[in-house]
Amino acid sequence: MQIPTLIKEIAVALDSKGARAVAVGGAVRDWLLGRPLKDLDIEVYGLPTLEALTRLLKAFGRVDAVGKSFGVIKLTREGTTYDFSFPRKERAIGKGHRDFEVHIDGTLDFAEAARRRDFTINAMGYDIVHQKLYDPYGGREDIFRRRLRHIDETTFVEDPLRVYRAVQFAARLGFRIDRDTVGLCRKMTATGMLAHLPVERIWAEWRKIFEAPYPSVGFEWMRRIGILDRHFPELAVLSNIPQSPVHHPEGNVWRHTLWTLDAMRDISADLSEKERLVLMMAALCHDLGKADTTIGSKRAVRLPRPIRNQAAFACAAQLPRFDAGKRRARLSHGIVKVSTAYGICAESRLPIRAIGHEILSETLSEALLAKLTGEKDLKRRVLSLVRHHLKPFQFVRDGAKNGAYGRLALKVDVAMLAKLAEADALGRTTRASLKGVCKVCDDFKRRIETLELHSGAPKPLVTGKDLIAAGLQPSPRFKAILRQLYALQVEGKFEEKETAIAYLKKELL
Repeated sequence: MQIPTLIKEIAVALDSKGARAVAVGGAVRDWLLGRPLKDLDIEVYGLPTLEALTRLLKAFGRVDAVGKSFGVIKLTREGTTYDFSFPRKERAIGKGHRDFEVHIDGTLDFAEAARRRDFTINAMGYDIVHQKLYDPYGGREDIFRRRLRHIDETTFVEDPLRVYRAVQFAARLGFRIDRDTVGLCRKMTATGMLAHLPVERIWAEWRKIFEAPYPSVGFEWMRRIGILDRHFPELAVLSNIPQSPVHHPEGNVWRHTLWTLDAMRDISADLSEKERLVLMMAALCHDLGKADTTIGSKRAVRLPRPIRNQAAFACAAQLPRFDAGKRRARLSHGIVKVSTAYGICAESRLPIRAIGHEILSETLSEALLAKLTGEKDLKRRVLSLVRHHLKPFQFVRDGAKNGAYGRLALKVDVAMLAKLAEADALGRTTRASLKGVCKVCDDFKRRIETLELHSGAPKPLVTGKDLIAAGLQPSPRFKAILRQLYALQVEGKFEEKETAIAYLKKELL
């Protein structure tokens, strides 16, 4: 395990006093997974008091005892901060995530101290001086089996946030959740324990799922555990909503939503964290309105053979999406079964349509976001994307004029909208989508680049100063004139300021 030189020096100093410096938690897990080392937390065993640890650490850098009540001391040197802590026991004294009584005890053995942790893969330690792995609960074996398993039922249920942590670890690491752990998470969810969690903590776990290689895995586990049914019914209902097998051979709206999420994860990879979050949330919400707008005929039809075959292939191809990127269909995976998926694909009734679903999707998205975050700018951007997510397809299909594109750019970030449309198109199992092709998206992107809208709506050619220069006196009429001129500008009536001024003098003065 790669340990910074400073930490090695501190570990040797502790060893000389009969104490042990043990790397714990995620650092050990990531080391065994071959992942880069991010946060390094050190637990110190064998010292009588926290004050003794503080005195020792002061020789190595600046010490901050902000977490002293939890047995945590921060050491900062050359701009890098490390956490040193004493082993401790915790006991829940309330229903909230932070309602714990903490008992610090430097004499605890590692197994007893690690029992308070959530999963076996997070309950390992690495003795820095003696280069020894401590693994009292079989975490290394679980990593080998790619399995997420809780340690102790009594301690696990004391913190309801661990249900969300199970989901996000499954998504980020590509692990399956152990059957007993799934059962325990379902029980905690069904009894309402998650209702006591702070919104900001839930949102933090959602954001981690969005950053996973396959976010669909996390949200499918949320559905299976019952989180969606109990807390996010607007998402849960999507698994019961069919779609046209011609345009969506992958099956129901939930399945399409999951595929869209995965596609968006790739499409938005080079963007900032804030922009990725906006797009991921828009991808999750874009079809919420289909739950209340989907209609179909009463006559069941048998799909043509090419579509049936394509649907069967698509449903089988979906399975690897829930297996951390392993590109082979395995019926034993247990999250989506080909027989079920094919049944939805093959037995759908035609025509199935959801006219106007984007309008209702905006309303439902606002309600969903209210449960997760108070970030106003995020909400505004997500809602505008959801409301207009069909526009790229409609504009290209109908041969929209330049003015329509300009007006659209006033309402929504068209560059972001193009990415949402691409994820929407690739989140399906049509032949073009499986090949990664979206001609409509390419046409839309070329058009907004030609019109120079990809950087935002065009700036007004005429301002209030120009009106004064043309002989007008400032008045309430200014606003109406400027609005009219700008509307004509985005419609393509004029592209230069001189032309706009000439129009102003001839038609509006």
